Amino acid sequence: MSDWVNEVFYDGAVDYKASSDVVDYDIDGITYRNAICFEATSEKLYKKGKDGMHPQNMIILSNNGWFTPSIEPTLQKLLLQYYSKKYGTTMYHSVNMSEAYVLKDGGVIK
Repeated sequence: MSDWVNEVFYDGAVDYKASSDVVDYDIDGITYRNAICFEATSEKLYKKGKDGMHPQNMIILSNNGWFTPSIEPTLQKLLLQYYSKKYGTTMYHSVNMSEAYVLKDGGVIK
């Protein structure tokens, strides 16, 4: 479907396509990995970066409006707590239709 979207909306440019690589971003000297919704629950996102470390910080954006009312936001949060603890990743999760939160070492800190 991405080929069709690129052709119709982006004049053939490859703007709407999933990346095959994980990319880290540097903001004011701090490295972040980003994820959209359930991408953050994929083991692939926690592979070691160029520095040989698992991601220390992750920014996650989720549209849980598709899933409310349901248990999906709770399940997602539990999975993210697991990955936060397993990899030592601090997660900043901005969510619509659910409460936003920050996870560190598997616990909710905000």
